[in-house]
Amino acid sequence: MAFYERPEIDNNLYVKIEYDDILLLKIPSDEFHEHKHLLYKTILGKLSEKEFVSFTQTKKEVSLFISKSLLNEDELEFYDVKKYQPLYSGFRFYTANHGIYHIGVVNKISNIFIGINIPILYVNSYGNNYILIESRFKELAIQRVMDVPNFVFVEN
Repeated sequence: MAFYERPEIDNNLYVKIEYDDILLLKIPSDEFHEHKHLLYKTILGKLSEKEFVSFTQTKKEVSLFISKSLLNEDELEFYDVKKYQPLYSGFRFYTANHGIYHIGVVNKISNIFIGINIPILYVNSYGNNYILIESRFKELAIQRVMDVPNFVFVEN
C-alpha cells in the first residue's frame, strides 16, 4: 500500500507593501445607488494595475477602499474626504504554497499585530490577502513583521 507523501512545504509568509495611498470611503447605500454612475466613471475610467480598489456593499452602506490617486479634488469633495482622513498602506501577505497548503494566513497576520495594538482591516480576494494599516503605523508594522520568524519582508 502506497502512502501519500506531502510535498515539502515552504512555511514562510511573505509580506510586501504594494500601496501607500488607500482611502476608506463609507457611503450610505441609498446615496451610492443614486450616484453610482459617477463612481463607475471615476474608477473604471482611470483604473490601471497600479491602483487599489475594493468594494463591499451591505444593506446600509458601501465601503470603498480606493487609491487616492484615482480621485481628483472635486471627487474628493463630493465623497466628503476630509483633509485629516487617514491614508492606509496595503500590505500583501502570501505564501509560496497554494491550494490546501495555503492555511492560517489570517490567523498569522492577526497575531503579529495584537501585541502592539495596531488596528488592521482585511481585504481579501480569491488569490490575495491584504491588510490595510493606517499610514502612521507603517514603520512600526514593518519593524514587527521583520522580527517575526518565518515572515519574509519583500522589498519593492
